[in-house]
Amino acid sequence: MTDQSDLGYLLQQAAKLYRTSFADELRAHGLTPQQAAVLMAVTSAPDSALTPGAVAEAIGADFATTTGLLQRLERDGWLASSPNPDDGRSRLVNLTPASEQAVPALRTIAEGVSARAADVLSANELDVLASLLQRLIHNETVPKAKARD
Repeated sequence: MTDQSDLGYLLQQAAKLYRTSFADELRAHGLTPQQAAVLMAVTSAPDSALTPGAVAEAIGADFATTTGLLQRLERDGWLASSPNPDDGRSRLVNLTPASEQAVPALRTIAEGVSARAADVLSANELDVLASLLQRLIHNETVPKAKARD
């Protein structure tokens, strides 16, 4: 049995519950959380266009996974691709009119899921939690120096 005070376990459980709730809400739009993340990444880009590599970096996925996501989103009419005017060897992915119309609803869903998850916390507790999580994330992404002593 897992120790209920184990930080990794608690983080994993909280993330799992959040992902499940988010996925349930997105299902009505025919999207998965990863697909929604792609659309949000493209929306946030200058000119709402990104290379597949930039999409992969933005959503924290490997290139192969991202390629599959992009192919499905293009097949289903959420994205279009066009030649990259700055690099003839690559393409840019762009939002379609359907995805441009859906993005505000996706933002509302994400905000609603976050608000419900945080509903049991006071504003101060939420600020502290966000600060602590940012510190944990920063700690895990900073290269570890080798101990010399």
